[in-house]
Amino acid sequence: MLPSFPWTRLLRCAGVLVILPPLSPATAEEPPPIARLFSGSVREMEARLAAVRAERNSLSVAPSISNGGSLGFHALGNTSYQDWVLVDLGKPRPLEAIVLVPVNIAYAHGGDRDYGFPHGFRVEVSLGEDFENSHLVADTTRQPLANPTPAVVLDAEDISARFVRVTVTEPWQMPGTRRSLFALGELLVFSNGRNIAPGTSVTASRSTEAEPMWSIENLVDGQSVLGNPTTPETATLNGYHSQIETSPSEEKWVQIDLGEATVIEEVRILPARPIDWAESHGFGFPPCFRVESSLTPGFSDTKILLDRTDAPFPNPGDNPIVIPLEGVKARYVRFTATQLWKRGSDYVFALAELQVFRNGKNIAEGAPVTALDEVDVTSWANEALVDGFDSRHRLENDELQWIKGVVRQQRLSEEADVLELGLRETIGRVITRLILLASASGVTLFGLLGFTVLRSRVLRQRETDLLRARIASDLHDEIGSNLGSIALLSEIGGGPDDLVEINRVACETAASMHDIAWVIRSGHDTLDDLLHRMREVAAAMLKKIDHSFTVTPEAPPAQKISLVFKRNTLLFYKEALHNVMRHSGATRAGITVALTRKHFVLDIHDNGLGFDPAVAESLSGSGLKNLRKRAASLHGIVTINSSPSQGTTITLKARFP
Repeated sequence: MLPSFPWTRLLRCAGVLVILPPLSPATAEEPPPIARLFSGSVREMEARLAAVRAERNSLSVAPSISNGGSLGFHALGNTSYQDWVLVDLGKPRPLEAIVLVPVNIAYAHGGDRDYGFPHGFRVEVSLGEDFENSHLVADTTRQPLANPTPAVVLDAEDISARFVRVTVTEPWQMPGTRRSLFALGELLVFSNGRNIAPGTSVTASRSTEAEPMWSIENLVDGQSVLGNPTTPETATLNGYHSQIETSPSEEKWVQIDLGEATVIEEVRILPARPIDWAESHGFGFPPCFRVESSLTPGFSDTKILLDRTDAPFPNPGDNPIVIPLEGVKARYVRFTATQLWKRGSDYVFALAELQVFRNGKNIAEGAPVTALDEVDVTSWANEALVDGFDSRHRLENDELQWIKGVVRQQRLSEEADVLELGLRETIGRVITRLILLASASGVTLFGLLGFTVLRSRVLRQRETDLLRARIASDLHDEIGSNLGSIALLSEIGGGPDDLVEINRVACETAASMHDIAWVIRSGHDTLDDLLHRMREVAAAMLKKIDHSFTVTPEAPPAQKISLVFKRNTLLFYKEALHNVMRHSGATRAGITVALTRKHFVLDIHDNGLGFDPAVAESLSGSGLKNLRKRAASLHGIVTINSSPSQGTTITLKARFP
């Protein structure tokens, strides 16, 4: 935060003495009063930003959760148009909404959080599996979604259906490759106030089965990046916790009494995430367990609702285990752990909440709870199993409205970011105009110096903030996403091609880390340093291609360049060389850098296969779009000349900042 000027500044305009109030820092948080005074745009943007923030802060935020072992549904390979996945609800149901949740992983070069989510899709519902009399709920083929994160909510009111089908009309393409695929984290179908999709039958045109991460059944397992619907009200207890054991084979159980025999339609088990323990998602959730119901407290007439005692169950992280039921009458519901969770050197069993639904309402809240044993710690208690809270917050009853609020909150956050950036830029322009006006009107040298110092400090602070954000983004996108590539390939791969791909991604990760370190390292802030680095990059990336690197004039001017200019130029340069290396099929390439006092002109040409730029830029994931984006960040112009069999020339003209 920069201090405001403690003195009054004077402007003399047409013989009239004007006294201006002190300047405040030019930030979006608190624009200087002078900016408001001279700009209606600043006042309008401030008012809109305040309204957006107020609405955003009133809405629910999706918690930061752990997915556990399940990622969702995945159709690996070159996904064709018209690939589909279909959910059978078992019988006709009145629908309210259909929700599509993307997969939450970063992968390969793009760091895309909407991995595999189709750029174009069609959602249809029908009473019959042949879809002869289907109802179209949504079709995004001609109007792609700007951002499907955290979920896509499609209204389907006044429609009755048994089958829900999602069809790909424009596949998602893996950045930097020609490989396309189809993936969804979860599909939710709301009817009479609740999600009725968990546990239903799913079929697809094809599916990659790589359990526990990928499975066709994971599409409707109730687990996604959304987690539990919650309110801001915080919990005071973590949930239920058994006594601590030295062996995992000790059996533990906890049960609830609903007060009377009744027909139940769903049971939900919520794993614990205690606030007084090191960050541990799915704390105490047993690897092996079963869920039972009974009409008697001794469970002499037990009915198995879910049995996972034969093999270890993947830890669900922060997601609930949903058990849909049909016509089950019960008074008591019991959860039995047959193998305990390993906690350091001992073993425990813990749950945050156990819910039982009838007619869309949780009838377990406040019910009596009994257990084989319990731990004597104040942050855990039997009654906390049915207190209406998970380990962190109160649970929201209306899940659909909560999801809509989360989606709206995300869109408002995106709008706020755009408004904040626009407000900073507008304030900068206003201050610049005032400085010019003061200079033209004969403002005193001391006043002009004050304005200049203030603007310089604001710009330096803004550049520092932007650079920090961009470096953090580089670390996330380049390093985090490439590590995600290696993890995913090692999980589902197994062939020689996958080992080659893992090696390639690992090498690219090391190179990206080296580039980031070079950008931020002190002592490499001259134009000559940048040219030297560009020579090194060309030698490494084009080692299999005959190439030249020429600078005119041969002795470049000795001038310093900003970190932002250095970073964006290097990213543009590497993106262009990546296209030459991976896609051109060239045997020769030439790189020329022409320098003037004001401009930096980069020319890269090759004798490769060439292409039609108009066609290439229309393709999803095109590297040409990345080049134009990098050029825009330099406030420069990029020209791409190419045609089939005639090679390619890429020219960047940027102005030194």
